[in-house]
Amino acid sequence: LGEIVQFAHARSAFVVDNAGIEYSYITPEQEGTQLRAAERARFITLLFTYVSKKRTRYHNELYLSRITEGAALEAMMPELSAFMKAHGIHSVCFACVANDNASMSILGVLNPKNKHIYTLLEDIAICFTMAIHNRKDMVKTAEMAHTDELTGVANRMAYKEDIADAVLRAPKSGYIPFVKDLSEEDRVGADEIIAIV
Repeated sequence: LGEIVQFAHARSAFVVDNAGIEYSYITPEQEGTQLRAAERARFITLLFTYVSKKRTRYHNELYLSRITEGAALEAMMPELSAFMKAHGIHSVCFACVANDNASMSILGVLNPKNKHIYTLLEDIAICFTMAIHNRKDMVKTAEMAHTDELTGVANRMAYKEDIADAVLRAPKSGYIPFVKDLSEEDRVGADEIIAIV
């Protein structure tokens, strides 16, 4: 965040999400203007409200924006406009990354002077978006590896992991799992077991 502030020639930079994560950096010469905890919480709430209003129009996973003082902001969100004026915030430049399950992260800078800050924020936000997609793909691959494609039921790999977990929990729970793998019997095949189940 310190490097982003330096690049943007900004007052401060921050990363927040709607799950409560918050990191910020303010330049030493601007420390007197740092928002107190309650003010930061209010600003974050107002910022998420602003983004939510804007995102309903665009429905993007990656959203870049700049909020500046003025009549348009006053008309759209008078409370945010008043907050910015009261705290010497002339502009907020940010990238928002959102996913399907309504989680949102915002990377932003206050009062940036470098007009190329959008490029940097976009590049970083694209990396966030790629990480979100990679995580979704990893979860989907894990689900596919543990589920029978035809029936949607847990497969042998999931079964073995469940049994291993049960054996590990046995001393604590007082139950000892009894397992007999019928598919290894010559007289009963895996397809017959699925048919029986």
